[in-house]
Amino acid sequence: MKVSAKDPSVRDAYVKQISQQQKDDVASKPGVKPVEKADTVKISEEARELQEAQKVLENIPDVQVEKVAEIKNQIENGTYEIKSGKIAEKMVKDSLLNEVL
Repeated sequence: MKVSAKDPSVRDAYVKQISQQQKDDVASKPGVKPVEKADTVKISEEARELQEAQKVLENIPDVQVEKVAEIKNQIENGTYEIKSGKIAEKMVKDSLLNEVL
């Protein structure tokens, strides 16, 4: 079997050997402890608040079931009142806001 410097197993073995020698050198020195690196993550206070707000929002239903049931009953009973003034007001307000933006 021919072993060349381009062979990945030779490179991996070399890197492993050098790494072990460095660890042994550090360990053999009295009073010197090897440095162990650890990954750390720091979350800002603002990010924590956003996470808490998101959890609260996830617990709020998208549909107000009681409100939908109430309106449905009013429609079925013929007692639902359409408030055309409020509808027109909202349409004008939305129109004006769209022009500004």
